[in-house]
Amino acid sequence: MRSLFERRSASLGSAALVSLVLLTGCGGSPAAGPSQSSDAAHAVSGKAQLKERLESMVQTGSGGSAVSGMRQGVQELKKTDAALADSLMKDLDALEKLQDQGAIKAAARKMADKLK
Repeated sequence: MRSLFERRSASLGSAALVSLVLLTGCGGSPAAGPSQSSDAAHAVSGKAQLKERLESMVQTGSGGSAVSGMRQGVQELKKTDAALADSLMKDLDALEKLQDQGAIKAAARKMADKLK
């Protein structure tokens, strides 16, 4: 026969286990997948998407994450128009270094005009 202490300990242990299950839920946390790099998350493809991103930069004058992913789009353009892609890549190299909003807008306009 179990003592009163053993029965209470078992009851408290069971209550603690049930509480733990209720607090954590059945599903648990979703598995963390591989995180995408900033470039991959903002990647653009095709002339239309490149032009759209550049036109947005012309309006806002912001670089940073707006530039991210454009390199991949320009590289894809090499398959269909290598000369244009090379020209845009040089412009993109320069654009990535710019800080001034006015200079960013001008560089983005120059690149967008090449995509007509």
